[in-house]
Amino acid sequence: VAVATLDRWYPVDTVYITHDGGNTWIDLAAVSSLGGIYGPPNGNFYFNPSVYTPISPWLTFGNTAPNATARFGWWMSALLIDPVNPNHLIFATGASVYATDNVSAADSSQPPTWYVQALGIEETAVTALISPTQGAHLLSGVGDIGGFRHDNFAKSPAGGMYTNPAMSTTDGMDWAGQNPQFIARVGVPSSASTSPCNYGGYSTDGGTTWQPFDGCAAGGNNSNNVGTIAVDASGTMMMWNTPSGSNAPQYSTDNGGGWSVTSGLPQLLTPVADKVTPKLFYAFDGANFYSTTTSDGKVFTKVNQTTLPVVAGRVPVANFARAGDLWLPLGGYGLYHSTDGGVTWKPVTSVLQANLVAVGAANPRARAGVQSIFLYGAISPSTTIAVFRSDNNGSTWMRVNDDAHQYGGPSVMAADSRVYGRVFLGMNGRGIVYGDILRNPLGRGAGPL
Repeated sequence: VAVATLDRWYPVDTVYITHDGGNTWIDLAAVSSLGGIYGPPNGNFYFNPSVYTPISPWLTFGNTAPNATARFGWWMSALLIDPVNPNHLIFATGASVYATDNVSAADSSQPPTWYVQALGIEETAVTALISPTQGAHLLSGVGDIGGFRHDNFAKSPAGGMYTNPAMSTTDGMDWAGQNPQFIARVGVPSSASTSPCNYGGYSTDGGTTWQPFDGCAAGGNNSNNVGTIAVDASGTMMMWNTPSGSNAPQYSTDNGGGWSVTSGLPQLLTPVADKVTPKLFYAFDGANFYSTTTSDGKVFTKVNQTTLPVVAGRVPVANFARAGDLWLPLGGYGLYHSTDGGVTWKPVTSVLQANLVAVGAANPRARAGVQSIFLYGAISPSTTIAVFRSDNNGSTWMRVNDDAHQYGGPSVMAADSRVYGRVFLGMNGRGIVYGDILRNPLGRGAGPL
């Protein structure tokens, strides 16, 4: 018989086994820690790194020193003894699924050989996705485990979650369109500090290594949500939109050493950077469109001459390959497109519903200068919400998923800036789903995923 504890935080949860109806018990966490880092009175129960490194190196939760390793478990609400192999014991934690094929080793006070039996299982809420034009094709921000640089989609990133600073949740992330190795992120840190500011950090090598900001923007040290970050095309200016502390986005021109408040916006709005023109940011207040086109990124002014539908809380998406090329998803009011930095707008008449939009690599057979556009929404005449792709600026659309592959609906979406047809869907609890064009990477008769 095996029994797990639940919500025991110190030492962490464990599994007890008995062979005599409960007269005597073996503590598997205590025995297993003999093969790793010993538990009480010297600390919690931990696994030997060989348990999780091959499949899930992130299980250290960004802890790098002095002895980075994974705890035996917590929230153990699932436990199984294999009915055909009693040596095979499996338990689930708040982080993963662990298993052993020789649990009987504990009978002689030897650590069983444990491994992660959770390949392909995701329970992450995805908060941010970016696909720069150099380096890794995907970097993610997620809840609880910070986020990752994804160099190989078939494997958990060998470097584990982001560190320096390590964050429990990444709230925002962006990259410099003309300096794609420069990436910034903000979020709730695992260990709070405002000097340096562990609520935000930047990378100059595509997310391989990081440096925390020297200081936080006002309100940036919120313990629940720190807002979003935008990076200008050159990587020399960042704009942090904190939920408190200022009624406007704040900018830094020294990699987070100091922050100044922008002006010109009627309320706190989410800024978006142009991916080609340096020090150019945009914002939408639900009716009016603003730009910093005449102020080196410091002052927003209303620029739209086209009347836009009144829809609050919507954020534009900038084309990484063309200055001033913007897409504005307005939910039930459809999708709008601007090619002049938000001055004039045209509705994409075929789109009935635009929840999310992403700009990806161009079809190599399409007209030069036209990127692929992905939409999570509905295309006339159908009202079915699905994922679509257009290779001609929204004139025609192709559905790239089907009714059996809706995945509960993405909360964020990005498209690969270098691989035509690849789209990334970030789920609120189902991890990241990505799709490639089936059989036809060169775009010949490009079909569904």
